[in-house]
Amino acid sequence: MNKMAYTERGSTKKFFCKFHGWAYDLDGRLVGVPDEKCFNGLKREEHGLSPVHLQIWQGFIFVNFDRTPRQSLNDFLRPMYGELEGYPFEKMTSCYSWSAVVNCNWKLALDAFQETYHVSYVHGRSIASALLKSDAGGLRPLDGLCGEYHRRLSIAGNPKSVYGNPNALTSASNGEAPGSANRPIGEAAFALRPRRCALRRRAGGFAEGDQLDAASELGLRYQRSVSRFYLSTRPNYYQAYNFRPLAHDKFWFDARVYYPEMTTAGGRFYQEYMKVSLRDVLLEDLSTLEHNQAACATRAKTHMVLQDFEIMVRHQFAVIERMISAGQAEESRH
Repeated sequence: MNKMAYTERGSTKKFFCKFHGWAYDLDGRLVGVPDEKCFNGLKREEHGLSPVHLQIWQGFIFVNFDRTPRQSLNDFLRPMYGELEGYPFEKMTSCYSWSAVVNCNWKLALDAFQETYHVSYVHGRSIASALLKSDAGGLRPLDGLCGEYHRRLSIAGNPKSVYGNPNALTSASNGEAPGSANRPIGEAAFALRPRRCALRRRAGGFAEGDQLDAASELGLRYQRSVSRFYLSTRPNYYQAYNFRPLAHDKFWFDARVYYPEMTTAGGRFYQEYMKVSLRDVLLEDLSTLEHNQAACATRAKTHMVLQDFEIMVRHQFAVIERMISAGQAEESRH
């Protein structure tokens, strides 16, 4: 048992185990075993690399490690994210990325990205003014939906700010999205956003609320997934984050943001401004997480106090506990 690939990209004709030198072809078949005659009855066809199930949704690659998947990727995602099919992901090809190993449990980290209660304080000097606040001064979601596995929420951007303006440079330098049949990227993205938003009741039990008109400036929409994948779609760009656990108190964070390609000076300046702004916002979020983990480790408190609009945090842990219980019950039957 050893690692096969040591780099993220490259080219090769075979993969080799760097411990004993076993060789595998590009289909994962075992094709070479040093001193093979010393293995009594070794059958190469039974000792190839372990296959995994892979499916693609909207250009994103999802891997399922179950030997026999219980449902397809479409069945897993469509109940919550079906309306995103048609979002112009393929038009946003300019990517900026950051990664870090963070000494924090991945679930505690994801909490910070699926509630808005912390924004006014943690991001008070960065993006708080780019989001529309309630009369009480806090940032509350416009829309929330909890499903069997996933959750999502929507928030409103302040169109008077660069960061929160959903109309900021939503098309390429010639005014159209490349290959879009004369349909600007912003128009395609806005078409997927519901005209009215409400706090709706689903399996997760989100409290009912008054419906709000989602005018064109209310364009910041956040999506969630229990699979450690975070997707935030905007009319003019989108963010894709991965939270990969390394230990109970450590995870690898990979953050990527995608924009349409820009060739004008104004478009490039906008992207550089947004890149630096998002970098600072991520640093603000990450700066609190290791302290949160250390505080939890003291066990001075046994419960976390959550407000009404942190329903997504509660839903995530309810889903995780349900899935763990189901897995334990299945193991006990075997």
